[in-house]
Amino acid sequence: GVKEGLYWITKQEGEKVGSGLMKANAWHHRADAVSSFVALIGVGGSILGVRILDPLAGLAVAGMIMKAGLETGYQSVLEL
Repeated sequence: GVKEGLYWITKQEGEKVGSGLMKANAWHHRADAVSSFVALIGVGGSILGVRILDPLAGLAVAGMIMKAGLETGYQSVLEL
């Protein structure tokens, strides 16, 4: 919850001052919040006997990190 709140605060400030770096940091906060939730589902499912959820959650988090990195990198290249 705290990370999602930080996302909204950082995003608003980044838009207000026009800082791509602040907006990227806002997405970092959101990625932390979402990946924690996905990991919780994966670990919880594994504990409850649905063992496939743990590696699936790992793949989902890896995909989210890759997507965020590519988008941020692309925006940075455009700014250059």
